[in-house]
Amino acid sequence: MVWGLPQDIYTTLKKGFDTMEIPITNWEPDNSLSANFHTPSGWIYKDWGAWNTTLYPAGGNLSTLLGGIPLTFYYNGFDANDNVYMKDWKMVHGEIQASQSYAFHYAMIKNARDKWNMQGLFTDFLSFRGGDASRMNGKYGDDEPEHLWLGGQAQSAQDLGVEVQFCMAGAHQLLMSLEWGSVTNARANGDGGLDLNALIYTSTLASTVGLGWSKDNLRTADRCYNDALFPNGTVKFKCDSSYGNQFVNGHFMEQTSQTILATLSLGPVGISDQLSDRPDKPGAAPTSNKMLVMSTCAKNGTLLRPSYPLTPIEPILTHQAGWTGAGHCKPHPGSPPCPKPTPAPHVWATYTAVAAASPSATAAAAVTDIYFTVVAYMNPPPGKDNWPVNYSKPVTIKESYLSSMVDTEHLPTPGGFSDIPTGGFAGPGDTFPNSSSITGHVWWAANITSADVGCAGISAASPFESEITVAAPKVGQGQPALINVAPVHGDVALLGEAGKVTAVSVFRFASVSPATNGLEVHLRGVPGETVPLLFAKRKSGGNDFGCVQQVTTIGADGTAVVMQA
Repeated sequence: MVWGLPQDIYTTLKKGFDTMEIPITNWEPDNSLSANFHTPSGWIYKDWGAWNTTLYPAGGNLSTLLGGIPLTFYYNGFDANDNVYMKDWKMVHGEIQASQSYAFHYAMIKNARDKWNMQGLFTDFLSFRGGDASRMNGKYGDDEPEHLWLGGQAQSAQDLGVEVQFCMAGAHQLLMSLEWGSVTNARANGDGGLDLNALIYTSTLASTVGLGWSKDNLRTADRCYNDALFPNGTVKFKCDSSYGNQFVNGHFMEQTSQTILATLSLGPVGISDQLSDRPDKPGAAPTSNKMLVMSTCAKNGTLLRPSYPLTPIEPILTHQAGWTGAGHCKPHPGSPPCPKPTPAPHVWATYTAVAAASPSATAAAAVTDIYFTVVAYMNPPPGKDNWPVNYSKPVTIKESYLSSMVDTEHLPTPGGFSDIPTGGFAGPGDTFPNSSSITGHVWWAANITSADVGCAGISAASPFESEITVAAPKVGQGQPALINVAPVHGDVALLGEAGKVTAVSVFRFASVSPATNGLEVHLRGVPGETVPLLFAKRKSGGNDFGCVQQVTTIGADGTAVVMQA
């Protein structure tokens, strides 16, 4: 309760978000069940079937207080001597015995789903708890008990229709997740999400096995507003204090870059901004930056995301010269010493696959349009944040860096992420996917911090011919380079939805079809939602393009059609 009564924090946030017209689709009330605080592991549950009425005195109806919106529950084990399960279940090292895992977790999750509208399970400290599971049966290192324990939790959630997010999972546990469709997401870096160097390989592993990756809480506010207080009113943590060098309380300098990463990772985008004052103070309201929050989603809170999680480009993963100076390095015995940390860019990319046939077409389209999104920034080496304030470096983005991500014969499920793309990647993979109607590609730089979401708020579209060079700014200093690449059909290209991190998203765009001298675009959305679309049109007699804005309104059936010639 260091920032006030948690129940009051949630209800005050809900009222404020409603006033600001910020749509929230799920709430995660951490520590909402009967628990002890156990250092250093944090909250340890005594009873996962009993609401924590000290923190939430309204009892198990927080979902009702928040307008019936579903809840995600935080789960961190039962390593407490007074937990209620010890007499009825076989508990080992504070966890259920592996052979009883399914029945145990099924009973707990079903109770929370039926009584409290539980929709998601955030299961934490998995790398530690896996070791306990291995000691339940057999010798340490035998992963079958761990597999049974983890599978019992994930399979019971799947059978009950509850989504699971892994946190602090080991690599082998991420591989196990291939067995359970309930596991859709894994947290990929530390508390607060600001350790960007730690994301490179963890995010790649998660993406490879079909998981979105999460960078933890997203703070969009301009600063911290409330010191954390002890019960006697003295300061526990000041706003500008750090935790593990991650500054989860203050030093809010990466709001824009964190918003972009949270969105393109496939989420969930967890808005974690403080109130402007403690919840029992008059006028306390959310401090979230509405422009940043709404750049992530549609009017109803649906995440506007690409087809695949954001992934580092190949030169970063393979440690090519000039691309690795800002990463972690621990030399093995006998190996050369680590290179001196030097400024190096982070360049990440993803894509959205959009059907080329209208939803009313009788046959599936033979061609799918691919729209690329690239993020580029400079990240200081650990402990080396002494670069000039406005430091930036030119970065060359090659066609081969992007095209090698996509095998057009083995794309993700249109509009979803329910399977894992598995392909042969036949051919060199160094040119953009093309069809007979595509006459080239254009690129443009989006700006999600500009109040002008029209053509004046973007850099003009330019041809993409094998490579482009852009400025990658120091992270935390303004917006990272947010580059979009779109195919041109004839003389027209869809640039995408203005003001959004994912300009062309799987939710918004049902299809983009070549039409006479232009494009036919089929949209999805909330009835009455206004969608500003941007197009590039080739100027007569050359290869220059101009920007055209066309605003449309989603119809009563949740769809709209836009023609641009």
